[in-house]
Amino acid sequence: MNSFVCVENKKTGIEEAIETEKLKQALVEDKNSIKKYFVMYAKADFDDEDTRNQVLEYFVDKIYVYNDRLVITWYYSDDKTSIDLDALTELQKHLNLTR
Repeated sequence: MNSFVCVENKKTGIEEAIETEKLKQALVEDKNSIKKYFVMYAKADFDDEDTRNQVLEYFVDKIYVYNDRLVITWYYSDDKTSIDLDALTELQKHLNLTR
């Protein structure tokens, strides 16, 4: 009976090691796909509406519009970004000047 318990313990250890390796592989694949995504958009044309929409869909969960500000919630962070209307106005002026 003692050797049976020993074999069962080894089996459990091997199964746990296999699961660990599967998780490591999944993380590597996920890391590579994320890297590929960033590389793809590093030189993207953000004047293209489809490109902007894809980036928003990938990162932005919700955008709340108020009279004086925007609040943006992100998929990959618990942070909420609040942008006041004055900052948006300044950004729009700057964008108009650079075009």
